[in-house]
Amino acid sequence: MSDQDRAGQPARAAAPKSRTTGPAVRRACPADADTAVAILAQAFQDDAVTAWVFPDARRRRALLPDFFRVVVEDLLAHGEIHLADDSGVVLVVPPDAPDPTPGELRRHESRLRAATAECGDRAVAIARLLDEHHPRDRAHSYVVFNAVRPARQGRGVSSAILRQVTALADAVDAGCYVECSSPESLELMVRHGFAPLPVVPLPGGPVLRPAWREPLPTGRPTAAQTAKEAAAQTAAEAAGQPAEAVG
Repeated sequence: MSDQDRAGQPARAAAPKSRTTGPAVRRACPADADTAVAILAQAFQDDAVTAWVFPDARRRRALLPDFFRVVVEDLLAHGEIHLADDSGVVLVVPPDAPDPTPGELRRHESRLRAATAECGDRAVAIARLLDEHHPRDRAHSYVVFNAVRPARQGRGVSSAILRQVTALADAVDAGCYVECSSPESLELMVRHGFAPLPVVPLPGGPVLRPAWREPLPTGRPTAAQTAKEAAAQTAAEAAGQPAEAVG
């Protein structure tokens, strides 16, 4: 996980009630680990960044579940995992999560290397690179991964979860931060109020597209903002732009 400065950050808020109809969103528990891992592995099989970490497609398919198992177990212990109808998942480090200790970081890297075999160097390298670029001067929720099963993409599943995640951050006056692995993923985040930041290039590979969302002053969007978001989501889905695999 990213080593983030969280001293003096606000307490976690209770999950808000959904404002719109759509997939049922809930907090995951340890019993949901297999479901979360399966969603992530399916969604990121053809992602450009995971292809950089795991160049061989067959090895990628074999190793991605083990890689995401490490991430999911870490977030179940130290963060939040939000599920929608067992078809979409968002992994979040909330604003009040404690900093990992040096020992915890070493153990995390060791587990990543073990899970990713010959691709371990790249898996650890990207984790360290993201940590170097991670904002530390503002309280925020960190959207670590956002994924939807391919067969369910384009149906508003990610948007349902992101509405809950951003509302939780707004409730404690915290921003949100994410790194997107594709232009389409960035477009999804922009529709949810994120603003693009300078890209982070991977050595000899694709770029990651960080984005930041300022908290809404009232803790909830105005009716006009909600209508604009819903219209943008509907238009994007009609155009065949699911944009629901974000790393």
